[in-house]
Amino acid sequence: MMSAGCNSLFTLAIVISTSVVVAGCGSTAKWTFQEKLPTMAHVHIGHAITGWKDAPNEDGLFNTAEKEAETALREAIAATQHPKDLVNIQKHTRGILHAIDPSREQQGPALGFGVKKGLEQAAGHITYAAKSDDASENVRTFAESFEARTKAVLERSDLVVALASEVLASSVATDAFVLAEEVLSLTKGVINGLDINNDGYVNLDSQEVGIKQLREELDAVIAREEPPYATVAKRYLFGVIRLPDGKWAFSWLVDPFYNDAHEGHRVRY
Repeated sequence: MMSAGCNSLFTLAIVISTSVVVAGCGSTAKWTFQEKLPTMAHVHIGHAITGWKDAPNEDGLFNTAEKEAETALREAIAATQHPKDLVNIQKHTRGILHAIDPSREQQGPALGFGVKKGLEQAAGHITYAAKSDDASENVRTFAESFEARTKAVLERSDLVVALASEVLASSVATDAFVLAEEVLSLTKGVINGLDINNDGYVNLDSQEVGIKQLREELDAVIAREEPPYATVAKRYLFGVIRLPDGKWAFSWLVDPFYNDAHEGHRVRY
């Protein structure tokens, strides 16, 4: 029993992050607890939809792509409001480029990350999720089709960039406006998909998908997960490192000596 002279002072020590030793006034007690870690597959899904340290505001990579696409659409609409105003058309076309691919236009109204980078990295982390040892068959089956459909949206984004560049090269407002209308149509397609075969639907098994359909697919695969997917805390999302063998691990579970010896191999996607 603890004496009154202890003044309730305890010394706490964390042992391998799972044990707590409490000592005070000549007595020691030890409790061991289990920390339930999220699966690495779910951590990578979380990088797409919850948070990634290198994304603006540490948002999810896919979320960031969605926001950039919304900005691109606003700019595309603004570019078509005044058909005879070349300055306005080109100003907002630059805004589209900034939102889709800021390497092509470094200043503008978007986040500076880009639709393309957000989608590419989101798809990359879904692939990492599928390759994780703890991935469910649900995630493994989903990842390949998600990557292929993301590629279709990225190709459409490239078309937006190409046409936007033509708008900026134009010296005649009427010509620029015609191109800007095409840019607007394609930008809508990046978000909502395109009914290319005119069957009245945006089909998932084709080149028609947009970001909206990719989001629906992500939501569906998460809903099918067993054990159920739970939002991953940022401690875990931001606490992973990639090892030399290509696998990912929580940084605090990797041997400290190993970390020091292989510091050059720590990479962030």
